[in-house]
Amino acid sequence: MIRRIAALLLVGLCLCRGFCAFAMADDYPTRPIRILVGFGAGGSVDLVARLMADQLSKRLGQQVFVENRPGGGSVIATQALTQASPDGYTLMMADIGLSAAPSFIKDLPYNTLRDVEPIVLVASLPGVMAVPSNSSAHTLKEFIALAKAKPGALNYGSAGVGSMLYLAGELFKSEAKVDITHIPYKSNAEVMLALAAGDVNVVIAAAPAMMSQRDKLRFLAVSARTRLASLPDVPTFAEAGLPEFDVQNWQGLVAPRGTDPAIVAKINKATNEILMEPDVRSHLDKLGMVVLGGTQPEFQSFLAAQVAKWSAIVAAATAHK
Repeated sequence: MIRRIAALLLVGLCLCRGFCAFAMADDYPTRPIRILVGFGAGGSVDLVARLMADQLSKRLGQQVFVENRPGGGSVIATQALTQASPDGYTLMMADIGLSAAPSFIKDLPYNTLRDVEPIVLVASLPGVMAVPSNSSAHTLKEFIALAKAKPGALNYGSAGVGSMLYLAGELFKSEAKVDITHIPYKSNAEVMLALAAGDVNVVIAAAPAMMSQRDKLRFLAVSARTRLASLPDVPTFAEAGLPEFDVQNWQGLVAPRGTDPAIVAKINKATNEILMEPDVRSHLDKLGMVVLGGTQPEFQSFLAAQVAKWSAIVAAATAHK
């Protein structure tokens, strides 16, 4: 009899917990939500995060605000995310650094695939390959030919190991089978100045980062499926002769692992609806971004594939040093 009562109590407790979890997800959110950003204000990740925070505030009925936690290529922000309570009130606007960090940092204070809950991809920022305007290379094929004629003589600039510019440069070396030297700088702005001055032979970066030096640069290719509206005369890498090259600085919302699936689904649904708004799509298009969206499982698969991709690329780059 006692065992039967205990069993009934246990069943009741489980049902109660399930009902409470459902009720919490149904009422979510009941207080402000923060979106962590691993970079300072004004960058592409920050701009997307603030746009989404404003739109989510309207749809969810609670304030959604951005909290910048710059440092370590977004590692500091990601660590703060993974240490937060998985209750849906701490999110992060992740970027390519989330998938690349495991390849560069041996003692990473979290496991990307185990401790982070992907919610939804938001947008991507295709890479654009540019050379100084006085470069003898007028096309992608001409640049590759120059690099192969003088192994190690040409260089590419980046904002440091692990940055999108570095990842793009190493991927280009692998896909084009060329040997060009990496020149690290402290910031994207310094890289662009060096490129415009001719101190750097090539850079692959997001289009907005290059606009301030546009008149001093020559664009050779873009890493998108179709040409960018902001650079209609620049061919894609596929059109220019390197069909397998694909590097994009994506952005997506993530949460701590263990966040209620119903809450994840609610944020995913709201974000996808926001990304369908003409004003939002127009705003992202002006930033040179491609609107993504999609399901949570799609983002999960994408993140796993990105981690594997950069691990292989970085391993290859290290082996050749």
